Amino acid sequence: MHFLCLHGKGTNSKVFEIQTAALRYALGDHHTYDFAEGVISAPINPEARDYFPADDAYFQYFSEDDPAGCLKAVHDLDNFIAAEGPFDGVIAFSQGAAVASTLMLDRLRRDRARELVDPVFKCAIFIGAAIPCDPAELAEQGIIRPLSSEADGEVIEIPTTHIWGQQEWSPLPPRMAMLCRGEQRNVYTHEGGHVIPGTQMGDALTECVRVMKRAISMAQYRQY
Repeated sequence: MHFLCLHGKGTNSKVFEIQTAALRYALGDHHTYDFAEGVISAPINPEARDYFPADDAYFQYFSEDDPAGCLKAVHDLDNFIAAEGPFDGVIAFSQGAAVASTLMLDRLRRDRARELVDPVFKCAIFIGAAIPCDPAELAEQGIIRPLSSEADGEVIEIPTTHIWGQQEWSPLPPRMAMLCRGEQRNVYTHEGGHVIPGTQMGDALTECVRVMKRAISMAQYRQY
């Protein structure tokens, strides 16, 4: 499978390559990856300070209080996929998951019949995920309204994997999981925080790969 990879706020594509190296190695060499970088400068993420140079350039895809910028991020990602894709799946961390899932829902909104048959991603791997906003309200009213399963139901229908830590500071990853169809949803919670499990986390890496492979397998055998 060919994956699009989206980093978290306050990092960059090179950081995400390093953060996901162990996961990608464990998945095997029959997958390929393309990393799309944010374009808005951002301070280095606090969780990355101990591992990466403070004077490097770090980015975000959008600012959470800027509806126009959020909409532009969704459109920019759509254009990137048109130019560099197609992609079979997406691996997205934190804010990257928010922009990827908002794009998925925007495409459903604009052409549901086509997207159900030929989705932009056949599976999604969300790690420490932030949640999508309502693409219609974003485009038509300039409002960022985060979605919730209570108000909006299960809105993402492709196979998904959700990974987050028991010490996660954000309440959003479980909420993202509940926005995805139950029978297509795979979940693993590790003992860490808002991190991407690597070799230093031992069994957590193995379990992450197991649930990632499950979503990939579901996508490969699903009839579109």
